[in-house]
Amino acid sequence: MLRYLLYASTILGFPAAQGVTLEEALLTDILGEVLLYKDPDSDVCDPQKVTGVTEIHDSMRETYFDNAFKDEETDMFQTEMVHTAGLGESAQSNWKIRIASGGNIYSYNGALGEVMPPNIKDGMYMVDEVWQSVAVNTTLNDFPTAPWFIHQAGVYQKEDQTSEKPYWSSPSIAKWCSEELRECRFAGWGQQAHVPTKYTSRALYFNRYRDCGDGIMQFTSLVHNFSDETRFNYMSLPWFGVRNTVYKDVMIRRDNKDPDFATSPWITHYPNQFFGVSPRWLLPMTGGYTMFAEGRQGRPEFEFPGNPYFATTPAAKIPHWGISVQNIYGKTQPCEPDKIQSLRYNSYHIMCRLTEDTPTWSTGCKACNLQFENLDDPQKTVTVVNIAHYAEPKDETSQGTHMYFSTLEGDVMGGRKMLDENYVEADAQSVCDSFLAKFGPGDQFKLNWLEGKEDDQNHAIAYVHGINTEISEGIGGAQYWLGYARIEYGDANSFLRRFMVFNEVQLIKMDPGVTFGKNAFVIAGMGIDGVSEKAEKVLPATIEDYNLSGDLPYRRLDVIVKDSEFGVAVDGEGCSGPFTCTGYTTPQIDVELGRTTPYFQITFCEQTYFGPNIDKFAEVESDGVKRVYPLCMPEGGTRKVRPTIKLMGFFPLSLCKEMVGMTYNPNFCELNPLSADEMTFATLSNDEAVLDFCDIS
Repeated sequence: MLRYLLYASTILGFPAAQGVTLEEALLTDILGEVLLYKDPDSDVCDPQKVTGVTEIHDSMRETYFDNAFKDEETDMFQTEMVHTAGLGESAQSNWKIRIASGGNIYSYNGALGEVMPPNIKDGMYMVDEVWQSVAVNTTLNDFPTAPWFIHQAGVYQKEDQTSEKPYWSSPSIAKWCSEELRECRFAGWGQQAHVPTKYTSRALYFNRYRDCGDGIMQFTSLVHNFSDETRFNYMSLPWFGVRNTVYKDVMIRRDNKDPDFATSPWITHYPNQFFGVSPRWLLPMTGGYTMFAEGRQGRPEFEFPGNPYFATTPAAKIPHWGISVQNIYGKTQPCEPDKIQSLRYNSYHIMCRLTEDTPTWSTGCKACNLQFENLDDPQKTVTVVNIAHYAEPKDETSQGTHMYFSTLEGDVMGGRKMLDENYVEADAQSVCDSFLAKFGPGDQFKLNWLEGKEDDQNHAIAYVHGINTEISEGIGGAQYWLGYARIEYGDANSFLRRFMVFNEVQLIKMDPGVTFGKNAFVIAGMGIDGVSEKAEKVLPATIEDYNLSGDLPYRRLDVIVKDSEFGVAVDGEGCSGPFTCTGYTTPQIDVELGRTTPYFQITFCEQTYFGPNIDKFAEVESDGVKRVYPLCMPEGGTRKVRPTIKLMGFFPLSLCKEMVGMTYNPNFCELNPLSADEMTFATLSNDEAVLDFCDIS
């Protein structure tokens, strides 16, 4: 005790964690047991066993998908991770991911190209159609009056302030990567996605992505509730999905105890159901993973109008599938390029006049994978990727009924925006001419679902989610669950979005101070059975980990201030300077001091702040409605910026005071090492030696 009192102004090195950065310590300890396996000696993701190459890039090398959004992506981009196949691996297992500032994945590029949807809809750039965690309080959520919906990715750009660039993507608060260990870890402050709202966000999201080789990526997600009184009771962990023009089949693995497993190991349905009205499956009802496949064989007969939720249409109301012998009114042929629909759907569309007296049907089949087959010559077929209108009357019924659609050949933008300057008349006509070469005036045709490939020729991606073992086996804090986790999926029914949604919902008592983690895997490869085998191997390593404050391992953090700078000593790191207060790398609790709370260092242009108030510089209206952090212009700058926010650790409110105008220096302890006397003092082992050293009689 005497030793501590004499040198309370200096952080001494016993024992020091030299070389460990604050971010590494925070991101290692907070993930806690979710990093471990039920059998710690059988790490299915041992980086030493990976034969391929892992690359980590902190600068953006090219745009994710669309050069039209280069500036927006540059503002949001944080890191790129790449796996390239090595000895014994197939190039079909290569992958490349991009991580946004919130720590969420916004791009997954594999053997078939970009897996993520285009993300081109106004007002929702990269905040919905990504892989992320979402926290909701279903009691307080009163959309649209007072929404309570925390996205890991950030805020919708639908208000004047949120549409100003740079967009308010969830800020990065910590990051640590290692090419040697083939992994990156991230932390971000999630945002109330719908603003204005009277609610703020008290959700911290953490992720770990690890290259396990052979197409396997470990995908760890975690959320911490640092509110004072509000529970999160609905968690998307994760909100997931793929581009439905790349992966057309969704297959949930059956539980091998299911009586139907022997004859049908997959729960699947084609055409895909729409999200929001599709069935839900509890995780213990599944075999632990879901597969997204390129396109399988055995398609059912097409039933008009192709929507699985519509009742069978009476034959008298189904349009006649035939090209009219009459030309489009005022034109020279029965089919013409349609610029309006082309620009609306970002793909060259064709307008064809249908057989006379055909029944009208204005709706279409959005993002449907179809084949038109010429009934007189079945060898003449065309792949169709979108039907905007099945049978729309043109101005007046006397001018005929018209179908508006896009062929695969016309989908030259691949989902990118087709602006007026992108529309080339000659190309549009060429697409139309190719169709007319197979379907001329008077030709009848039928609609088929596009047939796929044999299972072993299907490229596939598996998401290994597990079966909620922590509840079914009564371990891991099962009493804190409100029920079994469930999965739900469905098509977004939009050719613009091209999104096949997959949502894993955790119903948990995420009370203040709780930290919940989920360990899962994403696997890419050729052949459904081959990817399934890999999924089975890693399935036992899926983990859910529920932690109250004080449950997680921790290291001590000491804040040291000198002049206008301060640093944080990690785990007794040797550091000279006036000692301010002590905290921890993870949420802890003390009988007298209560729960610790996260502290942040916020830089808002020339202003700085250290403390627990993460909303320090946020704008709040007089009625209490919160908007996003405003923009500011740095001194000498040319472009406005949002604040930067860094997690500093978890500290007791009663001991650690706020600091305004202080600059955090991550190299503080390196620049302020212990003096010779301080190093000698650190070796003293008892009070008698201390008294002698200090010449105290």
